[in-house]
Amino acid sequence: MPLCIMQEDRNRPVSRLRLWIQRHPLFVAAMWIVLAYVLSQTLAMGFPIALLLALIAGRVLFGYKTALVWALLIGLAMGLGSWRTSQERRVLAVLVQAASAEYSGRLLAEPRAKDGFWQAPVRLDGWHVKVWWQGRGKAPVEGSRVRAHGRFELAQAPRNPGEFDRRQWMSQQGMLAIFRQQPHGSGKLEIGFWPGVLADARARVRHAIGHGLDGQSDGAKVIRAVVLGDKPADDRRLMEDFRYSGSMHVFSVSGLHVGMVAVLVWLVAAWTGFGRRWLVLPVIILVFAYALLTGANAPAVRAAWMAAVFLGAFCFRRRPDLSNALGAVLLVLLIWDVRQLNQPSVQLSYGVVSAIAFGMPWTTRWFSGLGAAPMLMPVAEIRGFRLYWWRLRQWLASTLAVSSAAGIGAAPLTLWHFGLVTPVSVIAALLMLPLVFLVIALAMFSILLSPLELATGPVMTLTNRVNGLLATGCAKAAALMADLPAGHWQLNRERGPVLWVFDLKYGDGAAVWLPQRGGAASLIDCGGRHSFRHPLVSSLERLGLKPDSVVLTHPDGGHVGGGQLVWRELPITQALLPVEKARSPAYRTWIEQAPAEGVSLIQASQLQTLPMGNGARIEWLHIPDPLDQNLAADHRVLVMRLHWRGWKVLWLGDAGFATEQIMLDSARDLQADVIVCGSHRSDLSMGDDFVEAVGPRVIILDSDSHADEVRRNSLQVQHWRKAGITVFEQSACGAVSLRPEDGSLLIEAFLNGQVVRLEQVANAR
Repeated sequence: MPLCIMQEDRNRPVSRLRLWIQRHPLFVAAMWIVLAYVLSQTLAMGFPIALLLALIAGRVLFGYKTALVWALLIGLAMGLGSWRTSQERRVLAVLVQAASAEYSGRLLAEPRAKDGFWQAPVRLDGWHVKVWWQGRGKAPVEGSRVRAHGRFELAQAPRNPGEFDRRQWMSQQGMLAIFRQQPHGSGKLEIGFWPGVLADARARVRHAIGHGLDGQSDGAKVIRAVVLGDKPADDRRLMEDFRYSGSMHVFSVSGLHVGMVAVLVWLVAAWTGFGRRWLVLPVIILVFAYALLTGANAPAVRAAWMAAVFLGAFCFRRRPDLSNALGAVLLVLLIWDVRQLNQPSVQLSYGVVSAIAFGMPWTTRWFSGLGAAPMLMPVAEIRGFRLYWWRLRQWLASTLAVSSAAGIGAAPLTLWHFGLVTPVSVIAALLMLPLVFLVIALAMFSILLSPLELATGPVMTLTNRVNGLLATGCAKAAALMADLPAGHWQLNRERGPVLWVFDLKYGDGAAVWLPQRGGAASLIDCGGRHSFRHPLVSSLERLGLKPDSVVLTHPDGGHVGGGQLVWRELPITQALLPVEKARSPAYRTWIEQAPAEGVSLIQASQLQTLPMGNGARIEWLHIPDPLDQNLAADHRVLVMRLHWRGWKVLWLGDAGFATEQIMLDSARDLQADVIVCGSHRSDLSMGDDFVEAVGPRVIILDSDSHADEVRRNSLQVQHWRKAGITVFEQSACGAVSLRPEDGSLLIEAFLNGQVVRLEQVANAR
């Protein structure tokens, strides 16, 4: 009778919940802290509510001791988090208000270096806070100490749609401010013993895994990304393939790679014949060594600690439990700094592992039929082809079960943070995982051979070439999966129709035009060499736009995108050029190199209007002399007017007073609803006679960043506003969008939310 009562009690929901918590105590404790932090960020009384819930649940399920432990853990984590936040706010106020001075600190990661500049997270000496350090000169190595003269500033909000939000990213990473080194100051660099050893080891590993390979090939790039986490920032096509195939975790060192290294070491060490208890310690040591070798990035270190906790169970003759290993590492992380939950990488790392730990029982059942043993045959008698076929089906079933659980766990997070859903990732895992495992295995073999390179050079070369073929296979598999219909959905893409006028620095200019929903986008100017990459390309990527044509307004370096960068990053097939000759090197690359890359060039002097699809067209109001290359670029602006759904948008660009007078003297119709105006470097623009002739209702002014040259008078802007013209100053409002909607034109600023709606009836002239 007592046994029956006990069995009945186990079947009750409360009893089953109690048993489940007893099996995963560390994970449950960590989840209480997660709940408390989420509630505190969303509700004014979130923390007390979470504390009360923990006390009630603990008391009902287990008693006062458990309730008290849960409450103490919540209070400790939240209390330390609040204390850290208050300390950092106090330090931030001091740093930002301080004058330029000398500061020093220690690098926390490998810096990003280019053209004599570098930037990296640094922990400041004496302040014990993290900042984003922008230095000059030779790039230091991770762990080295830097000293320079400069000052701090706050990160700015993004000014364009889809632009990388540095302010939010720094907040998530716990960095308070940006340190800018003085332009003419000379910084000091001290490389300690261990940072030097690790930097030398990483350099040797890069040489070993790339020996005999073309460093710019897809295979070499994938090997470096998979083994060391070196993402090819200059190859956006390759990174997009991995992102849209749901395989971005393959392309950077993460828990997957650490786990594969642990499996490799375990398999090799198992050949020695030692028992599990004796294999755990060397495996853990080598896993942490690999994490350090890859730059000790946070996902790799978290995975190394999780592997250490998971495998450590063998030392105590306990059965390893993934959920408790996850809970132990997460619990320590949250008590140390609960604010790390703000990081997408932390959410994805622990969210995916949680989904695998608790979702595998369900997903395994989904594919159990695929891995089932042959019917009507004892397992001991399965041999030959049937045995291999059965093992292959078992591997497929287990891989599909893991990838399905991981995909389900990652889907809501990738949708929330990146607006991307990749159902194809489940299938991509079947192709990627075995290839990545082999890539890591062959890379490790090359690393082992590297100390004897003089004797083993040919073997290393052969190994790396085979590895290069496998890595190229990874890249092609990613491209194939990314191109599958409905393989990925980008939910935050721009639907159109819309004209986005971007806000760029240093007098650069660019806009993107999508004339109809689902149509092809076009660029009007491309920014400069730096602003084209950031923020223009990143904005286009987040908007889901891939322009295939370009209209250049004048041969200025701040408007032609650095030349070849444009057609290498975007699928450009056609470009309209304003002039035939120019002194700008970047503009000349359009004329000399673009045709060889499959870009068809059209000279504006060859036609008066350009059809742009869906009834839209562009007409030229002023065509500059195509051959007079001695004139300054801003005196050679192609002024055009966009006719779009009954609206007229005059694109004045950087044209000045002289160009305006030429158009006025031509006595042609200049009327438009909107003027998009840039900044001439040495001349006035937007004279009263010209504005009166155009009769605009809205004027969009660029940020006018030429500090030492002629600047637009604020009285002029006030005069326009008094005349009833709405003025969008991009220095205050950021990017501006124009959208035709049911007979009206909605014009909206990205940064400050300024909005105006023009009605079609008032547009009649």
